[in-house]
Amino acid sequence: MTAMAMRRGRGGGEYKAMIEQMETMSIVTLSPLRMGPRTRLHYDGTNRGNVISTIVAPSWTDKTTVWHETVGTKKELFTTAHRLPPSGSHEVLEDAVKRDNADLEPAFFHAAPLQLWQELIHSYAIGSVIDLSVGDGRAALAALAERVPYVGVTLSEKHAELVTQRLQLEVFRLMQDAQSPFHQPGLVAALGQTAEADGVATPKKVSKACSKPPAAKKRKSKAEATPKGKAPRRPATPKEKLLADLKDRQTRLELKEETPDDGVCDEETKQEEEEEEADTHEDDDVEDWADKDDY
Repeated sequence: MTAMAMRRGRGGGEYKAMIEQMETMSIVTLSPLRMGPRTRLHYDGTNRGNVISTIVAPSWTDKTTVWHETVGTKKELFTTAHRLPPSGSHEVLEDAVKRDNADLEPAFFHAAPLQLWQELIHSYAIGSVIDLSVGDGRAALAALAERVPYVGVTLSEKHAELVTQRLQLEVFRLMQDAQSPFHQPGLVAALGQTAEADGVATPKKVSKACSKPPAAKKRKSKAEATPKGKAPRRPATPKEKLLADLKDRQTRLELKEETPDDGVCDEETKQEEEEEEADTHEDDDVEDWADKDDY
Protein backbone atom coordinates (compact mmCIF):
# COMPACT_ATOMS: atom_id res chain seq x y z
CA MET A 1 0.00 0.00 0.00
CA THR A 2 1.30 3.43 -0.88
CA ALA A 3 1.83 6.16 1.71
CA MET A 4 -0.77 8.30 -0.08
CA ALA A 5 -3.36 5.53 0.25
CA MET A 6 -2.60 5.21 3.94
CA ARG A 7 -3.02 8.95 4.48
CA ARG A 8 -6.41 8.77 2.81
CA GLY A 9 -7.52 6.12 5.28
CA ARG A 10 -7.63 3.15 2.90
CA GLY A 11 -6.56 -0.34 3.82
CA GLY A 12 -8.56 -0.77 7.04
CA GLY A 13 -6.52 -1.69 10.12
CA GLU A 14 -3.65 -3.41 8.27
CA TYR A 15 -0.77 -1.87 6.37
CA LYS A 16 2.38 -3.08 4.71
CA ALA A 17 4.67 -0.19 5.56
CA MET A 18 5.03 2.67 8.03
CA ILE A 19 4.92 6.34 7.17
CA GLU A 20 8.23 8.12 7.51
CA GLN A 21 7.60 10.94 9.99
CA MET A 22 11.15 12.21 10.46
CA GLU A 23 12.59 15.00 8.36
CA THR A 24 16.08 16.40 8.74
CA MET A 25 17.49 19.85 8.16
CA SER A 26 21.14 20.74 7.58
CA ILE A 27 22.62 24.00 8.84
CA VAL A 28 25.71 25.13 6.91
CA THR A 29 27.74 28.04 8.27
CA LEU A 30 30.95 29.73 7.21
CA SER A 31 32.31 29.55 10.76
CA PRO A 32 31.32 27.51 13.84
CA LEU A 33 27.71 28.22 14.78
CA ARG A 34 27.45 30.36 17.89
CA MET A 35 24.16 31.70 19.24
CA GLY A 36 22.49 32.32 22.55
CA PRO A 37 19.80 29.99 23.86
CA ARG A 38 16.28 30.74 22.72
CA THR A 39 13.02 29.23 23.85
CA ARG A 40 11.01 27.73 21.03
CA LEU A 41 8.33 30.01 19.61
CA HIS A 42 5.63 27.41 18.93
CA TYR A 43 7.05 24.12 20.20
CA ASP A 44 8.52 22.74 23.42
CA GLY A 45 12.21 23.07 24.28
CA THR A 46 14.94 25.47 23.21
CA ASN A 47 17.29 25.84 20.25
CA ARG A 48 20.00 23.94 22.21
CA GLY A 49 18.29 20.69 21.23
CA ASN A 50 18.38 19.16 17.74
CA VAL A 51 14.73 18.07 17.62
CA ILE A 52 11.57 20.11 16.98
CA SER A 53 8.47 18.21 18.04
CA THR A 54 5.54 17.67 17.68
CA ILE A 55 4.72 19.25 14.32
CA VAL A 56 1.11 18.90 13.21
CA ALA A 57 0.45 19.04 9.48
CA PRO A 58 -2.51 21.23 8.48
CA SER A 59 -5.66 19.46 7.38
CA TRP A 60 -6.16 19.31 3.63
CA THR A 61 -9.84 20.21 4.08
CA ASP A 62 -9.04 23.45 5.92
CA LYS A 63 -9.27 26.03 3.15
CA THR A 64 -8.42 28.92 5.47
CA THR A 65 -4.85 27.70 6.00
CA VAL A 66 -4.28 25.34 3.06
CA TRP A 67 -4.05 26.84 -0.40
CA HIS A 68 -6.62 25.24 -2.73
CA GLU A 69 -6.67 25.53 -6.52
CA THR A 70 -8.49 23.83 -9.35
CA VAL A 71 -6.79 20.96 -11.14
CA GLY A 72 -6.73 23.02 -14.34
CA THR A 73 -4.98 25.93 -12.60
CA LYS A 74 -2.46 23.56 -11.03
CA LYS A 75 -1.51 22.32 -14.49
CA GLU A 76 -0.64 25.91 -15.44
CA LEU A 77 1.16 26.42 -12.14
CA PHE A 78 3.40 23.35 -12.38
CA THR A 79 3.71 23.34 -16.20
CA THR A 80 4.66 20.15 -18.01
CA ALA A 81 8.28 20.52 -16.89
CA HIS A 82 7.37 19.98 -13.23
CA ARG A 83 4.53 17.48 -13.57
CA LEU A 84 6.40 14.22 -13.27
CA PRO A 85 4.44 11.04 -14.06
CA PRO A 86 4.88 8.09 -11.68
CA SER A 87 7.61 5.65 -12.64
CA GLY A 88 7.94 1.94 -12.03
CA SER A 89 5.21 -0.24 -10.62
CA HIS A 90 2.53 1.52 -8.62
CA GLU A 91 -0.72 0.46 -7.09
CA VAL A 92 -3.96 1.26 -8.92
CA LEU A 93 -6.69 1.98 -6.42
CA GLU A 94 -10.07 0.48 -7.18
CA ASP A 95 -11.99 3.42 -5.76
CA ALA A 96 -9.82 6.06 -7.42
CA VAL A 97 -11.78 9.07 -8.66
CA LYS A 98 -10.88 10.80 -11.90
CA ARG A 99 -9.97 14.44 -11.37
CA ASP A 100 -11.62 17.09 -13.53
CA ASN A 101 -10.07 20.46 -14.31
CA ALA A 102 -12.75 22.21 -12.22
CA ASP A 103 -12.11 20.11 -9.09
CA LEU A 104 -10.58 21.87 -6.08
CA GLU A 105 -7.68 20.35 -4.19
CA PRO A 106 -4.64 21.53 -2.20
CA ALA A 107 -2.13 23.28 -4.43
CA PHE A 108 0.71 21.59 -2.52
CA PHE A 109 -0.16 18.45 -0.60
CA HIS A 110 3.02 18.19 1.48
CA ALA A 111 3.67 21.81 2.48
CA ALA A 112 5.04 22.47 5.98
CA PRO A 113 2.90 24.45 8.42
CA LEU A 114 3.45 28.17 8.91
CA GLN A 115 4.44 27.67 12.57
CA LEU A 116 7.44 25.54 11.54
CA TRP A 117 8.85 28.23 9.26
CA GLN A 118 8.36 30.85 11.97
CA GLU A 119 10.09 28.53 14.43
CA LEU A 120 13.15 28.07 12.22
CA ILE A 121 13.54 31.82 11.66
CA HIS A 122 13.10 32.56 15.37
CA SER A 123 15.11 29.72 16.94
CA TYR A 124 18.18 30.12 14.75
CA ALA A 125 18.12 33.92 14.37
CA ILE A 126 17.81 33.76 10.58
CA GLY A 127 18.80 37.11 9.06
CA SER A 128 17.45 36.49 5.53
CA VAL A 129 15.81 33.69 3.56
CA ILE A 130 16.67 32.38 0.06
CA ASP A 131 13.97 29.85 -0.75
CA LEU A 132 14.64 27.62 -3.77
CA SER A 133 11.20 26.03 -3.53
CA VAL A 134 8.50 28.58 -2.72
CA GLY A 135 5.69 26.03 -2.72
CA ASP A 136 2.55 27.43 -1.09
CA GLY A 137 4.37 30.54 0.16
CA ARG A 138 4.26 29.81 3.87
CA ALA A 139 7.99 30.37 4.25
CA ALA A 140 7.54 33.79 2.63
CA LEU A 141 4.61 34.53 4.98
CA ALA A 142 6.73 33.56 7.99
CA ALA A 143 9.53 35.84 6.80
CA LEU A 144 7.03 38.70 6.51
CA ALA A 145 5.76 38.02 10.03
CA GLU A 146 9.31 37.96 11.44
CA ARG A 147 10.38 41.03 9.39
CA VAL A 148 13.10 39.08 7.56
CA PRO A 149 14.15 39.69 3.91
CA TYR A 150 13.00 36.90 1.59
CA VAL A 151 13.84 35.81 -1.96
CA GLY A 152 12.03 32.81 -3.47
CA VAL A 153 12.20 30.80 -6.70
CA THR A 154 8.85 29.75 -8.19
CA LEU A 155 8.00 26.98 -10.63
CA SER A 156 6.56 29.31 -13.27
CA GLU A 157 5.26 32.82 -13.89
CA LYS A 158 1.77 31.55 -13.06
CA HIS A 159 3.08 30.23 -9.75
CA ALA A 160 4.66 33.60 -8.95
CA GLU A 161 1.42 35.42 -9.81
CA LEU A 162 -0.79 33.12 -7.74
CA VAL A 163 1.48 32.92 -4.70
CA THR A 164 1.76 36.73 -4.63
CA GLN A 165 -2.04 37.04 -4.65
CA ARG A 166 -2.21 34.38 -1.97
CA LEU A 167 0.23 36.25 0.27
CA GLN A 168 -1.66 39.52 -0.16
CA LEU A 169 -4.95 37.88 0.88
CA GLU A 170 -3.32 36.07 3.80
CA VAL A 171 -1.69 39.23 5.16
CA PHE A 172 -4.98 41.13 4.84
CA ARG A 173 -6.80 38.35 6.71
CA LEU A 174 -4.15 38.17 9.45
CA MET A 175 -4.31 41.95 9.92
CA GLN A 176 -7.81 41.33 11.31
CA ASP A 177 -6.64 38.56 13.68
CA ALA A 178 -5.89 39.84 17.19
CA GLN A 179 -3.46 36.96 17.80
CA SER A 180 -1.41 37.60 14.66
CA PRO A 181 1.80 39.68 14.44
CA PHE A 182 0.17 41.41 11.45
CA HIS A 183 -2.77 42.65 13.58
CA GLN A 184 -3.88 46.20 12.74
CA PRO A 185 -6.54 47.58 15.14
CA GLY A 186 -7.13 50.56 12.87
CA LEU A 187 -8.06 48.29 9.97
CA VAL A 188 -10.40 46.29 12.20
CA ALA A 189 -12.13 49.48 13.32
CA ALA A 190 -12.38 50.74 9.73
CA LEU A 191 -14.04 47.50 8.67
CA GLY A 192 -16.59 47.86 11.45
CA GLN A 193 -15.51 44.73 13.26
CA THR A 194 -14.88 44.18 16.98
CA ALA A 195 -11.35 43.68 18.30
CA GLU A 196 -11.90 42.05 21.70
CA ALA A 197 -8.18 41.89 22.36
CA ASP A 198 -8.03 45.70 22.15
CA GLY A 199 -10.85 46.16 24.63
CA VAL A 200 -13.40 47.42 22.11
CA ALA A 201 -16.86 46.37 23.26
CA THR A 202 -19.39 44.96 20.84
CA PRO A 203 -22.08 47.57 20.16
CA LYS A 204 -25.50 46.51 21.37
CA LYS A 205 -28.30 46.53 18.83
CA VAL A 206 -31.53 48.08 20.02
CA SER A 207 -34.77 48.16 18.11
CA LYS A 208 -36.75 51.35 17.58
CA ALA A 209 -39.50 50.02 19.82
CA CYS A 210 -37.05 49.95 22.73
CA SER A 211 -35.51 53.34 22.18
CA LYS A 212 -37.75 56.01 23.65
CA PRO A 213 -37.38 59.68 22.76
CA PRO A 214 -35.94 61.90 25.48
CA ALA A 215 -38.48 62.95 28.03
CA ALA A 216 -39.72 66.52 27.84
CA LYS A 217 -37.69 68.96 29.90
CA LYS A 218 -39.30 69.89 33.16
CA ARG A 219 -38.63 73.46 34.13
CA LYS A 220 -37.92 73.97 37.79
CA SER A 221 -39.17 76.83 39.83
CA LYS A 222 -36.88 79.77 40.45
CA ALA A 223 -36.24 78.61 43.99
CA GLU A 224 -35.19 75.15 42.79
CA ALA A 225 -33.27 76.33 39.75
CA THR A 226 -31.22 79.01 41.49
CA PRO A 227 -28.17 77.78 43.41
CA LYS A 228 -27.58 79.29 46.83
CA GLY A 229 -25.64 82.52 46.82
CA LYS A 230 -26.61 83.45 43.22
CA ALA A 231 -29.21 85.84 41.94
CA PRO A 232 -32.14 84.31 40.01
CA ARG A 233 -31.73 84.31 36.25
CA ARG A 234 -34.21 86.15 34.12
CA PRO A 235 -36.67 84.15 31.99
CA ALA A 236 -35.53 83.15 28.52
CA THR A 237 -36.52 85.34 25.61
CA PRO A 238 -38.65 83.94 22.76
CA LYS A 239 -35.55 83.77 20.56
CA GLU A 240 -33.64 81.78 23.17
CA LYS A 241 -36.60 79.43 23.63
CA LEU A 242 -36.69 78.87 19.86
CA LEU A 243 -32.98 78.07 19.75
CA ALA A 244 -33.35 75.66 22.65
CA ASP A 245 -36.28 73.97 20.93
CA LEU A 246 -34.30 73.59 17.68
CA LYS A 247 -31.37 72.13 19.61
CA ASP A 248 -33.71 69.64 21.30
CA ARG A 249 -35.21 68.64 17.94
CA GLN A 250 -31.74 68.09 16.49
CA THR A 251 -30.83 65.84 19.43
CA ARG A 252 -33.98 63.79 18.91
CA LEU A 253 -33.23 63.45 15.18
CA GLU A 254 -29.67 62.26 15.84
CA LEU A 255 -30.92 59.65 18.29
CA LYS A 256 -33.45 58.45 15.76
CA GLU A 257 -30.83 58.13 13.00
CA GLU A 258 -28.40 56.25 15.23
CA THR A 259 -31.01 53.70 16.30
CA PRO A 260 -30.67 50.54 14.12
CA ASP A 261 -33.73 49.04 12.49
CA ASP A 262 -32.93 45.52 13.62
CA GLY A 263 -31.81 44.04 16.90
CA VAL A 264 -33.22 42.65 20.09
CA CYS A 265 -34.66 44.66 22.95
CA ASP A 266 -33.53 43.07 26.19
CA GLU A 267 -34.58 43.76 29.76
CA GLU A 268 -31.23 45.39 30.55
CA THR A 269 -31.76 47.99 27.82
CA LYS A 270 -35.28 48.76 29.04
CA GLN A 271 -34.06 49.17 32.60
CA GLU A 272 -31.26 51.52 31.52
CA GLU A 273 -33.68 53.70 29.54
CA GLU A 274 -36.17 53.85 32.43
CA GLU A 275 -33.40 54.94 34.81
CA GLU A 276 -32.22 57.59 32.34
CA GLU A 277 -35.78 58.88 31.95
CA ALA A 278 -36.24 59.07 35.73
CA ASP A 279 -33.02 61.04 36.15
CA THR A 280 -33.52 63.29 33.12
CA HIS A 281 -32.59 66.92 33.53
CA GLU A 282 -32.29 67.02 37.32
CA ASP A 283 -29.97 69.99 36.98
CA ASP A 284 -31.84 71.64 34.15
CA ASP A 285 -31.83 75.27 35.26
CA VAL A 286 -31.94 76.70 31.77
CA GLU A 287 -28.43 75.31 31.10
CA ASP A 288 -28.56 76.27 27.41
CA TRP A 289 -27.73 79.83 28.39
CA ALA A 290 -26.06 79.15 31.78
CA ASP A 291 -22.90 80.98 30.72
CA LYS A 292 -24.66 84.11 29.47
CA ASP A 293 -24.29 86.65 32.27
CA ASP A 294 -24.06 89.85 30.21
CA TYR A 295 -27.72 90.60 29.56
